[in-house]
Amino acid sequence: MLHSYSFSCAKVKRLVPKENPNKWEKIQSFYEQKQYKESFELLLDYVHPHIKKYQTAPLTYRIPHGDIFVLIELKEDIIEIKSPFIKLKDKGEIAIQRTLLELYSDLRCINIVLNADNNEISFLYRDGIEFFEPTKLLQILKNFCTYPQLHLLRFCHNFNSEPLLPAYKITYNSQTLQNLYNIFQEKIQLCFEHIHYLEEKRLPNSCYNNIQITLKSIVYSLSIVGFLKFEIREKVYEMRDATTLMQAISKGKTYLEKLQKMSKEDLSNYLYQTELFVSNRYYMLPEDVRSYQKETKDNVINLMSK
Repeated sequence: MLHSYSFSCAKVKRLVPKENPNKWEKIQSFYEQKQYKESFELLLDYVHPHIKKYQTAPLTYRIPHGDIFVLIELKEDIIEIKSPFIKLKDKGEIAIQRTLLELYSDLRCINIVLNADNNEISFLYRDGIEFFEPTKLLQILKNFCTYPQLHLLRFCHNFNSEPLLPAYKITYNSQTLQNLYNIFQEKIQLCFEHIHYLEEKRLPNSCYNNIQITLKSIVYSLSIVGFLKFEIREKVYEMRDATTLMQAISKGKTYLEKLQKMSKEDLSNYLYQTELFVSNRYYMLPEDVRSYQKETKDNVINLMSK
């Protein structure tokens, strides 16, 4: 082993919109004054500064988010938020329906809807505009951009289903793809060098950690998307759930060997950019952060003084 791992930043920029906290008070003010439409429109602008480019009709939006789309429509004081999911090949696919029911407890306000006419499954939420308090609407949008995206590839792979809408992909040029492929191979080769050294020193825990770090680093630094991202994440969980440490290491090494044999053409299927609608992060103004820190500090001092 010649050297240890160095930090590897993301090699390509993720297209993540940044929320604008300065607009939040105005959003709430509109809602409190029962100007629901203005509050709704400003909140969409709050989460995505370029929301207008996804507008297909007045107060109607078709917004890409990763491998899915989020459809939003305000019509006659009713807001409908929808994310087309998958198409069932057989109406009697009980396994899919059971798995969907397992997700339902995590969805909070979102419903899972089956269109019996065409066997299409979608995530849906519909309610009167006056019930979309800004914090509630923001959380619903974050859920729409989390759960369908998180589970789409798993359903497509495990149940041989098809997404209802193809992902909006931005491809890289040939030089960028070659650079990413070289980094991909270098990371795997370096991991095997570490494993060889650590096995000689009989340090299995370090072997396990190196494999986990390498798999996560590949996803992060290369911005892997699509099924490969899902597969790597599943392999990380599978290693954690292994019966013994040696079994986990064996599974990790076998999977790394499989990745190492991937051609540049195969890897390029999982190297593309996708736009994101709502980030799963939350943002605060600097003064709010300072106020929160001061409040926490004061609470700690009060507790210690008792």
